[in-house]
Amino acid sequence: MDGVEDAQDTVVRLETLDQKHLPQVADLFREAFANKRCCGVFAVAESVAGMQKRYASYSAEKFQLGVVALRGDEVLGFCQMTTRKLPMYPSGAHHCEAGEMYIETIAVSDRARGQGIGGKLLRWSEEKARAEHMKKLTLEVFQGNRAIGLYERFGFKIVPPDGDCVDACCENVTVCCFFGRPYGWCHPKWGTHIMIKHLE
Repeated sequence: MDGVEDAQDTVVRLETLDQKHLPQVADLFREAFANKRCCGVFAVAESVAGMQKRYASYSAEKFQLGVVALRGDEVLGFCQMTTRKLPMYPSGAHHCEAGEMYIETIAVSDRARGQGIGGKLLRWSEEKARAEHMKKLTLEVFQGNRAIGLYERFGFKIVPPDGDCVDACCENVTVCCFFGRPYGWCHPKWGTHIMIKHLE
């Protein structure tokens, strides 16, 4: 895969996800998502052992839809995608349609922000989705996340809420209690946006 040299002649390269990357990916996942809690109790991020156990149950196809951004052997970024026929984490977080590739996780280390790594991961995800002949690429992002601007620059658009706000809020009470902020639209500063990029 491609690499870009920085001023110190070190290379940021993308590499298909492998079991050997999982300990660092789990650390990055905790760094990025550990603050997504409800009342400081239940964290979204999982342990290294938990992530390794989960990925041990995945097929090779799932690994092929994952990528890490490396400088040397250090993982600085991570992207994992899924499709309708593959498992998702967390289970049931999103329901893929036929022809949809969903970015279930994308994260860049705090120490590597502003170096174009997020853009490299997004370009990779689009190239992968096109290679798989997908019709659209989607992701979900917390409202207020600074990454929304990056996604918009890469052609993603926010999908307006569909349906009754009350139904969405009721369905997400359990999610709020166990995993953190509610995935609803009833308050402008709560919940998430679904973003989409059409590939046709």
